Amino acid sequence: MSSKRSKRRKEAKSKEVKKDLTPQFVNCDLADNKYSGIIREDHLGSQFLEGLSSTYIWSTGTKYEGPFIASQIEGRGKFTWPDGSKYEGELLGGRRNGDGAYEALDGKTRYDGQWLDGKRHGQGKLTYNSDTTSYYDGGWQAGQKHGYGKQLWPSGNCYEGEWKLGTMSGHGTMIWRNGTSAEVYTGEWVDNCPHGEGTHTWLTMDPSTDAATTESWLNRPASPPSAQVTGSPGFNSQQELRRHEAQIHATQQLNNRYTGQWVWGRREGTGTFYYANGAYYHGEWKGNVKEGHGRHTFDDGKVYDGKFEADRMVDYSRPEPSAKSLDDNPICGCTDITDMEVILRPSDKAGFTQTPGSGYSDPVKILKGIYNVLLRNLGDLREGYSRSRSVQPQLGE
Repeated sequence: MSSKRSKRRKEAKSKEVKKDLTPQFVNCDLADNKYSGIIREDHLGSQFLEGLSSTYIWSTGTKYEGPFIASQIEGRGKFTWPDGSKYEGELLGGRRNGDGAYEALDGKTRYDGQWLDGKRHGQGKLTYNSDTTSYYDGGWQAGQKHGYGKQLWPSGNCYEGEWKLGTMSGHGTMIWRNGTSAEVYTGEWVDNCPHGEGTHTWLTMDPSTDAATTESWLNRPASPPSAQVTGSPGFNSQQELRRHEAQIHATQQLNNRYTGQWVWGRREGTGTFYYANGAYYHGEWKGNVKEGHGRHTFDDGKVYDGKFEADRMVDYSRPEPSAKSLDDNPICGCTDITDMEVILRPSDKAGFTQTPGSGYSDPVKILKGIYNVLLRNLGDLREGYSRSRSVQPQLGE
């Protein structure tokens, strides 16, 4: 008798284990939250949220649409928050992980790119307005701009280069725009300030350059470091800056340039300032002004080598011109820039098929190039001429 009862108990247990394990689609409340999707039950009676198309709404109003795997949010899904912001992309363990797009509550701010543990990490583009005229495109680390990237402001100002934990730090180029003029700094940065070695150039846009060309250069897309372009692990932006100088700049005499050391956004240390008129200064700087020992070469070739205080030459006295020196230039008036037209090389296209870039067919561009070269070296030329005149015997001596 006892053996029969034992047999019946075993059969009952077997029936309990062999439950219907077919997944069921349900709409239910789970701890004040709402779930629509599949609930799977395993052989031990444990239940799991499962399936590719599920919806889970928290009591706070946050909504998730997408897959569940063993009650974990994993795969490609969509989150919508009560304020209207949303995320659509890859998820792991309920966090943004992989490629995805986030749109803020204003409907304008948007990030498209890579994520790790719920934070922007890897490569991605953060756009600040609906017309995409202001954005950051580049590297991220733990939610902060990090690595190489380009930042464009609504004003048109632009930085392209290295970032560190959310700040412009490393090597980069900044362009400040103001109508037809612009300023460009290329060099080292620390915490959003020029710091270290760098070059600051004051530019005036060439009136002959059409607006579309200027815009396309200043707003060119970010380009990562490339040894193939620069010949070293440098920045394409620097190569582009040099390549387009002739096209973007006005005539060379309109540009001032400082090359040297910087401390927290100020000229400080040793540096050289090249003036638009051909003069230049090389020496010590402090707080953006000449301070200490330096050498100033005037536009007429004369030189002051001595002490500077608060941007002024301490021991300099301007010499009075003598009557004799007024007319002692033997080449004055003999050569004008237009005289060079007769020595320009003729077009090398005669008798050959027209080939773009074969050279020398535009005298205006050639003259402008020669003119800019002369202006860039005007100070040195005048200094050399002044020295040579000082050692030559003068008329009547």
